[in-house]
Amino acid sequence: MTGSPFITLNRRTVRLRDRWLLADTCWQIRHGENWVIWGPNGAGKSTLAQALAGRAAVVQGSVIYHDPHTASEEGRPITALVSSEQYHQLYQREQFLSEMRHFAGRMETPTAGELLNTEAHPQCDNSIRYNQIRDWFDLESLSTKSCDSLSSGEMRKLLLGRALMHNPQLLIFDEPFDGLDHASQVQLSRIMTRLAGQGRQMI
Repeated sequence: MTGSPFITLNRRTVRLRDRWLLADTCWQIRHGENWVIWGPNGAGKSTLAQALAGRAAVVQGSVIYHDPHTASEEGRPITALVSSEQYHQLYQREQFLSEMRHFAGRMETPTAGELLNTEAHPQCDNSIRYNQIRDWFDLESLSTKSCDSLSSGEMRKLLLGRALMHNPQLLIFDEPFDGLDHASQVQLSRIMTRLAGQGRQMI
């Protein structure tokens, strides 16, 4: 059952480089709703995800978060975005840092467990949350692996775990199954079903 308004896009138009996109978009998400948005490449799905997460340059209009005080009081962000673009950015960053460490004579590289712990939130019980996320996503076997050795599916689970460390009110997935093999797609689908069953809102 859905409830009161949660997020409203009010005549939102955003800019991506020299293009204006999502012109005058109006959309309301209510508490308890989960949405799936689909369309061909270039239709604006990723831009919409960026707009909802507050990461797109605004030309006009606004995003209204109807109860931001509740999130701030609980120490929770309103949204968290998980995308394949983040996977590529994180992989490139770790490759760059690995080269810098090698140049400096330092051979250690961060593990997946260490990277997950860097997302600890000061107002959360991080030890309990970390253990929950590790068990949900079977991250125990990944926790000691270096970040630059993770597969696409493993990195996707790690990024989702990092997002959940902040306990966001809304999880936004951008092309969540892109680049995953069938087994990883099935596993991620089960994780999303579990999260929905626990009341986590998702797009």
